[in-house]
Amino acid sequence: MGTGWNHLMNDVRGSVEDFLSKWEEADEIERHEIVDQIGRRLTVEYYHLFADILADSIKTGTLDVTGWTREAVKAALVVCSEKNLSVTFKNGNRTVAPVSYPREGLMLEMFVNAIMTGVWS
Repeated sequence: MGTGWNHLMNDVRGSVEDFLSKWEEADEIERHEIVDQIGRRLTVEYYHLFADILADSIKTGTLDVTGWTREAVKAALVVCSEKNLSVTFKNGNRTVAPVSYPREGLMLEMFVNAIMTGVWS
């Protein structure tokens, strides 16, 4: 990944315009890395931007969310629901393959918790 990404990977609060311009220029491999790195640092402030990026890049299959924040996992679940994707979430050695996705509320929080900790609560 080029050095132009370093400031963004260290500071998620970087310029949104800068981030979007770099996202557009990135190839598929760089986009995968960007999604993972942002997923590890995401705060609620950038939830919608991250969801838009995921909507552009997420595909049916396995999504490794190891090390991602709760907000990032939540965004991925909502995007999968909206796009009707069949995605298996991998977190370390744990996998969760939802049959259907909750979009909000307590069930969404329970799914996020199950993916992140392995505990349904």
